Amino acid sequence: DAALEKLAKRMETGIKCMLESETKLLEVEYELTSEEFHLRQVNDLFARKLISFLDSDKCLLYHCRQQMSPEDSTLLVRALAKRLAAILGKVWLQMRVNPLGGLMMQNDLRILVDGLGSMMQTGSVRQEFSRLSALCWLVNLDSPEELVEASTLAASVQKLSGLSRDDIGNMLALRVDFEQQPERIKAAVHRFLELRCED
Repeated sequence: DAALEKLAKRMETGIKCMLESETKLLEVEYELTSEEFHLRQVNDLFARKLISFLDSDKCLLYHCRQQMSPEDSTLLVRALAKRLAAILGKVWLQMRVNPLGGLMMQNDLRILVDGLGSMMQTGSVRQEFSRLSALCWLVNLDSPEELVEASTLAASVQKLSGLSRDDIGNMLALRVDFEQQPERIKAAVHRFLELRCED
């Protein structure tokens, strides 16, 4: 496992360079107009490009997967997914997100999770991207109070397990239409944590 982690760390540098030069990750925005949303659906800025790169002979991951056992290959993809999730988390947690942007963020995450999962013989990388999945869940709520509504509470508890009060509040505040309502966010998060403790 230590050797695979070291290999994943080595790949991380090349992937960061690729993300900066060939994709627009640092320029990606999630505060989208309807026109921008439709354009992004057709002209993906980074998710498909990243998966295409990772599954091409330009990437060390591709060559390693050709030579490794399925088990080791799966472990390497997971180690790399963990690193990618950390990179993406740093970028996404500085974004401003509107409702269409939340949908696009969720779509980008699905492309990454499905694409990396397709490189494995078994399993998935959902666990490695669980924090970003929680972020997508929160920025796609219709209101802070939806966090604790009867129809979404069970899903909220499942998606947000392991996140702190500050994590949840900060992620909700990324939504441009929620950020001006800190008291509503605070109250919804407080109520959510109370209900989560009752479970």
